[in-house]
Amino acid sequence: MLFPIELRLLQELVERSNALPGPIIEVGTLFGYTTSRLALWKAADKKVITVDNYSWNPWNVSSDVHQSLTRRFLHYLDASGQVEIRCMDKNDFFASYRGEPPALVFIDADHSYEATKADIVWAHHIGAAIIAGHDYASHCPGVGRAVDDMGGAARHAGGVWALNTGYWKSQFQRKAA
Repeated sequence: MLFPIELRLLQELVERSNALPGPIIEVGTLFGYTTSRLALWKAADKKVITVDNYSWNPWNVSSDVHQSLTRRFLHYLDASGQVEIRCMDKNDFFASYRGEPPALVFIDADHSYEATKADIVWAHHIGAAIIAGHDYASHCPGVGRAVDDMGGAARHAGGVWALNTGYWKSQFQRKAA
């Protein structure tokens, strides 16, 4: 769940990604709250691909129930083609992804250092313009350490972060010119 200050930054990131080619990829769907926000703010011609293996949830419901609830919450967005729900391990998704480089990758799955770093490395490797995520906070030290080790946060609000990538460097250069 994201707080209002985090939602404002996420909305800005999505709106910036609308001017870029490629989909928005969300790693970690949970119940689809953030997914629905991504779909709300995205351009009409942009797709959100959300990936989760439904192995964890705070309510401790079974994986099948978790996936079923999430699909119900996202039914309209899925049926209308705005969101593509992928029920699979993120590493299997990474290995199988053959689409164009994403405009935005939003990481909010496994919060360990190793997993977050691997997610960021994949997003870099695939050519994502904007790499961002959630839980850049003291309660998830692995996320913060991975973000810092991979270039640091160019922007952050609450726990939402945007990695310092070439995209942000070009934005800062344009403002300075």
